[in-house]
Amino acid sequence: MSAATDGGASIGAFFFVFCNTRAPHTATYTMTISSPTTRAVPTTRARTTLARREVALSRAHARRTDADASSSTSSTWMTSQSARASHASRALAFALATTMATSTGGGSLFAPPLARAGFMDDVEATPSALDLGELKPRDREIILESKSDHPDGDFTRENLVGAIFAEADLRRSDFGRSDCRGAVFSRAIMPETQFVGADATNAMFDYALLRGADFTNGVFAGANFVRADVSEMTVTGADFTEAVIDRYQTLSLCERASGTNPYTGVETRDSLLCDLVKPYEGSGGPGGSVRAAKSSGTWGGGK
Repeated sequence: MSAATDGGASIGAFFFVFCNTRAPHTATYTMTISSPTTRAVPTTRARTTLARREVALSRAHARRTDADASSSTSSTWMTSQSARASHASRALAFALATTMATSTGGGSLFAPPLARAGFMDDVEATPSALDLGELKPRDREIILESKSDHPDGDFTRENLVGAIFAEADLRRSDFGRSDCRGAVFSRAIMPETQFVGADATNAMFDYALLRGADFTNGVFAGANFVRADVSEMTVTGADFTEAVIDRYQTLSLCERASGTNPYTGVETRDSLLCDLVKPYEGSGGPGGSVRAAKSSGTWGGGK
């Protein structure tokens, strides 16, 4: 709002431009105020009130204009809205991906796609702790044998680092003196398989059927045997240092564990912590039984 004097007349002009996200609208309003004397400049409160009133009028005008817009204008508006929605979706997707890819501490929550490949490169660059001698040439870079059938297969002295045999039929197969570090045997059928003198450090044997397998003098440090069937296995001289094994599986292996690994010098029983793992005897004590007190109510067996 502005005021000026010219021959005893004061002319005030107000120009307001309103633009929203849908379509630009321009509204011009002119007010003429006559006064025999110079008119004082309106106060800040008065200017604010007037500005708010003009904004309301402009918005009403914009709504009426939108209602009368042609189909072509509506089509243009829809195209603009679609573009904005697409941009917003991409921004949201990027923000979500960024959030999921990083943890609160700044580290990675999900490993990058090449994480396993990098890990296997490090494994291959490090020689096995076992004296495996010269291994057979690797016929392919990626060994993917999931759900394959290899009963009585001969895998002796092979480079099987990072090989994947998940859910494969490997019964009675021989992996003796092979480099199986980081290999995956999850849920594989492997009764009576031979891992004599093999290096299966960090290998995955979870849920595998290993009944009657021979692990003599093999190294299985850091391997995963969760829910695997390890009954009737031969583990003389095997090294299970820091392997993940269930309590009842460990007790079963300790019944037959003996000897010392000729390559690492670790005793088999020590690697299984046989002297520390004890069977669960219940809460009633040796020879005791658990009885519910009568005061425990209906579920306790008494009133």
